[in-house]
Amino acid sequence: MHPKKVGPAENITANIIFNLAQLGIPIRDAIYFDIKTYLDIVKLQKSIYGQDGISRQATQADIDAFLG
Repeated sequence: MHPKKVGPAENITANIIFNLAQLGIPIRDAIYFDIKTYLDIVKLQKSIYGQDGISRQATQADIDAFLG
């Protein structure tokens, strides 16, 4: 019997928990995030660690846009 292949859609919760942990956000605090906030965090993370290999620190404008 072959092991069942698990696709990305079946690992969404694990991916979210892993991403929050990478950002230093405790799992117990994850209940305070809605999906839009989570996606904003991921978008910001992707822009910081983009494919161009250039990373930068968040600016005040980034923080204001995230909190706004």
